[in-house]
Amino acid sequence: MNKKAEESTSYLGGKTINVILGVVVALFIVFVIGRFVYSYVQGENDLQKAGKQIQNVLEKIDYVREDRISDSITIYPPVDWYLKSDDEGDIKDTQCLMGSCLCICEIVSCNGENRICKGFDYKVEIDESYFQQGTSGNIAGAGFQDYPNTIKLKSIERLRIDKINPASEEDSIRIRRIE
Repeated sequence: MNKKAEESTSYLGGKTINVILGVVVALFIVFVIGRFVYSYVQGENDLQKAGKQIQNVLEKIDYVREDRISDSITIYPPVDWYLKSDDEGDIKDTQCLMGSCLCICEIVSCNGENRICKGFDYKVEIDESYFQQGTSGNIAGAGFQDYPNTIKLKSIERLRIDKINPASEEDSIRIRRIE
């Protein structure tokens, strides 16, 4: 073999490896950028999602109070979050100082960091209780903890919002899950 043919073959071999490495690096960069764009567009965090959904509920409450006796709404909350009402001051949030409040929360007590609450000068109540199995160490088995006025949320929830005492000056709102 002549020397020129050997140089040409080694040059093409080296160039081929560089091209393959370049394609692999380019594909990796496209993959990383694609994941970033996807997470930015599709991956809103749970707190943002919760905020949008409670805003939808608040708008429906206003609509029911002003124009109707009852109505329903479908929401798409973060899975395994909680919709909770409080008029006894159990939820420690500045929005809940007015008397009655409605919160969407990551933990059942609604006293964690991830929550959004709205206070009202009229009564708003969730007409459901959530029961959570306790972790007591007794031999007879674990008991259940009752969380009144609480709904554990699924990915899609259908809620009914009713005005209570519509003829009265002091109306209140009741929220129920529609099964």
